[in-house]
Amino acid sequence: MRTTLLFLTLLLVPSVAVAQTASAKAKAQALLKDGLDLYDRGERTAALEKFQAAYAAFPSPKLLFNVGQANRDLGRRAEALDAFERFLRDATDASPETIAEARRSVAELRAQTVAAAATTAPNAFTATESAPTAAPSDSGPKKWLVWGGAAATGVFGVAAVVSGISARSRFNDLKSSCGATAAGCSSSQIDGVKSGAARTNLLWALTGVAAAATGIAFYVGSGEAGVSVAARF
Repeated sequence: MRTTLLFLTLLLVPSVAVAQTASAKAKAQALLKDGLDLYDRGERTAALEKFQAAYAAFPSPKLLFNVGQANRDLGRRAEALDAFERFLRDATDASPETIAEARRSVAELRAQTVAAAATTAPNAFTATESAPTAAPSDSGPKKWLVWGGAAATGVFGVAAVVSGISARSRFNDLKSSCGATAAGCSSSQIDGVKSGAARTNLLWALTGVAAAATGIAFYVGSGEAGVSVAARF
């Protein structure tokens, strides 16, 4: 997704409770400009510090969009999600395009958080369960094949969900923007939605293959274990 930054003029109506001074606005504008220059040069950490300082000087909720973008680029999902959610809650007068992008970012960040939790859970469960097990040595590799297949199924499944959410969000955005006009959406925009749908279908197919392979590995492992016990008996 193309990254955009919200360049604010900060010509906002002062809060009824706390009147912002002209000097505070000017300071925030200067900090914002410095942050945008740093962002364009790829200095994300320094840019984030400027955006945060601008918000501290003049707490316009629109600045939270920039804070969220910088945090997301730095891989700080929790901080980025918090900033985008606060932006959507408080910046009610932001442009429709910016609000739509913030919503996409929130959906993607939430999905990524779920995916990260899903990929670590099978490993922790395997480590907990395998420690006290005194299984025969010939069954060990097959157990790992089953666990590996289960983990792959989970990863592909979560990836399919993430891809589906992203594709649906993009479709809804196009439907409410260019899709509502007489000219309609461009071919590249439509192709982008189709590409997302195709990627989602592929991930679901891989999920099914991984699940089937896991079932076969479990069945074969169980069958061979039964033969081995009978022979020893």
